[in-house]
Amino acid sequence: MTISPGIEADASLRLCASLDENTAMLRATENRRRQMALDVSYVPDPITIQFAGSALTAGKLWKDFQPRAGWNWAVQHVAVAGLGTSDYLNLCRGFSTADAQTQKGLHSFTVSTAGTIADWHPGRTGLVLLGRDMASLVFTGSSSATAVSVTADVIQVSDAQLPYFLL
Repeated sequence: MTISPGIEADASLRLCASLDENTAMLRATENRRRQMALDVSYVPDPITIQFAGSALTAGKLWKDFQPRAGWNWAVQHVAVAGLGTSDYLNLCRGFSTADAQTQKGLHSFTVSTAGTIADWHPGRTGLVLLGRDMASLVFTGSSSATAVSVTADVIQVSDAQLPYFLL
């Protein structure tokens, strides 16, 4: 059986077009992965705030704990040190100490043994702060400690990559 040159040429053209399309799709996927590597990063140093335990009574805003516009933070871990056994710290998301309300609460920190660390892992996307909102973390509670320390680990994600990160 012989195939005519016209049919052979047509099949070759379709095969080349298909290979070109597949190559373009692979390049686009690789470019998106490279861009994601630039736009999603773990902030290597934990971010820390320290304050007197008495500040919890009036509420304490973590002013500098917010991403810049165009970026978002996925909080991965929050650790609290300095609480006594009868102390507690409530964590809220907000813009001022007025947002330190129990109905806006995200997590409560307590310790059963003085000097230990209370911590929370909200999951990969359990606590996301959006740069366009400029919301931060707000604390309230009760503590007689002279110093309370809160540390957080975050993953920084650009606005463009946030939908993919949330999938």
